[in-house]
Amino acid sequence: MYQDCIKSLNSSYGNNHPQVGMYLSDLAWLISEQSNELDKLKLAVSFFHKSLSILTPVLDPNHPSIRNARKGLTVLYGRIGNRESGIGSRE
Repeated sequence: MYQDCIKSLNSSYGNNHPQVGMYLSDLAWLISEQSNELDKLKLAVSFFHKSLSILTPVLDPNHPSIRNARKGLTVLYGRIGNRESGIGSRE
């Protein structure tokens, strides 16, 4: 549903509208909470980066949406780093 919403926002407002950035961040959090697959975690990272590239030019650096996306990146980089190094692996 998030992806459909993002597509609708893209067609209505364009790819760089702040609302698109906020939804991308929300989608990244959703993916990161529902999956531990490395490929999906990396997809979530890319959504956080895209979100920040949209939001950073138009919002204050301390805006909650920017802080939220940065926090998400920090969390995911930790999880991905642990997965790639084998720490906490369930294999």
